[in-house]
Amino acid sequence: MTKIKVCTLNELPTGTGRRVVVEPGWEIGVFRTAGGGIHAIDNRCPHAGAPLHNGHIAGEDIVCPLHMWSFSLITGRCTSFRGPEVETFPTEVVDDTIFLLLDTEEPEAGS
Repeated sequence: MTKIKVCTLNELPTGTGRRVVVEPGWEIGVFRTAGGGIHAIDNRCPHAGAPLHNGHIAGEDIVCPLHMWSFSLITGRCTSFRGPEVETFPTEVVDDTIFLLLDTEEPEAGS
């Protein structure tokens, strides 16, 4: 498991999102809902590639800023209609610092 420091809770105000570049070409959006939930999902809308961190948080959903598709920040499912999903990722808050938790594959023995 790889633990990536995102920011402090003060740096991610309620109702906002932030982009985390994991590696070139791979971005994750981290969001803080009005209820205080911290969620992380793939940052690209599967429809047209819009950056979801620029979208509007509505309850536990993020609304894409380009074509208004909405996705659950909890499950990644499209909540506008039966459509494509985005990947979700676990987060952790330790001493007011937000971390993104990513599975890392260990190389096989002999590789």
